[in-house]
Amino acid sequence: MSSTPLIWHAGARKEASELIEQLWRTAGDAVRDRLAEVLLAGPPEDLDGDLAEPEQRQARRDRRLFDRLGLLARDKAAPLSPRLQSAQNEILQRHPEWQLREGEQARYMVWSEVRNGPDTAYSVDDLRAMEEPQLLELLLRETNRRQGLLESWRQLAGFEPERAIRLFRTLQNETAGGPPDVWQTGLWGLREAAKSQDLQDRLVELLNGVPDALFGEISFSRAVDDFLEACSTRFQGRPTEDYWRLFDRALTPAETDPDNAESPEDSKWVERAINRSIGRLATAMFNGLFAYRLRGGDGVPSDQRERLNRLLGVGQPQHRLARVIAASRLPYLFAVDPDWARATLLPCMSWDDEEEATALARIRLGAAGRAGAMGRDTVTFP
Repeated sequence: MSSTPLIWHAGARKEASELIEQLWRTAGDAVRDRLAEVLLAGPPEDLDGDLAEPEQRQARRDRRLFDRLGLLARDKAAPLSPRLQSAQNEILQRHPEWQLREGEQARYMVWSEVRNGPDTAYSVDDLRAMEEPQLLELLLRETNRRQGLLESWRQLAGFEPERAIRLFRTLQNETAGGPPDVWQTGLWGLREAAKSQDLQDRLVELLNGVPDALFGEISFSRAVDDFLEACSTRFQGRPTEDYWRLFDRALTPAETDPDNAESPEDSKWVERAINRSIGRLATAMFNGLFAYRLRGGDGVPSDQRERLNRLLGVGQPQHRLARVIAASRLPYLFAVDPDWARATLLPCMSWDDEEEATALARIRLGAAGRAGAMGRDTVTFP
């Protein structure tokens, strides 16, 4: 079982990157100082034990730190501290050719794309040239090579988010809210644009107004889960009531999503959790809690406790992936609300239920012991 801290774990790189970005953006100076210490300490020495040459080991350690510092600097919500800026400058002196990859690619160790183009008669440029009624009619009625058409629509939504929102507002008036696949691919295209607070708020308001029938379509509800997770990485303050109302609507179908109840054959629980609907909602939930800027002992906010307990669904297999995400946040949760953590989360690690304990314990091996030693005002990092 790996003892690599989550912040350096290759299998959870995307989740860990979003976590440190959220903490750097929303936490106070004391938490940022502690996070800076963890980053500057670097990954464990044995992480690169397969490399014989010291120069190779140093280059790999430099790259891990460079990528994480680059994400913090790119956000611009809070500048790098002088020590982190100095570390970044030193790495660039050693490796002047290095650049942070664009967009979501920077959060992944490996990124691959197939660029053969969608199998459709309609390119992105074709869709751009259409008037909106013509575009809407095409998306509603066209069935020939539809997957390729939807891929062009996804790209168009990313290029022209305002146009996508206008089309969504019109689509709301269609029977049952229109085709779920148009919503799904359009929301995927808007994922990056949705990190703008204004656009995010408008999309949340729009999605709260769609018919209930759409949430009964698993492709739509999963796309909303993905959207909520994307929103949660850029909170400028506490999430709005509208955001939580949409979260609650999305949680209902996630509770019955069959993919959430499956156990991974390879025991890679983190990878499964961050790629399933209820795991995405759990990430969104904890990012929302971070935005409260809670201090040690503050307790889970009363307006969130019932929602958090419902999300974790202790004892319910279809909620296990949410508990996996919670286990990765155990030191934070124990520092904020030790009574809740002892009563709710720690019992899930009991070996009375071997599958549950295996799923959670391999995420935070030894976390319960470390959490029990925390002081009231201490927050630690994975």
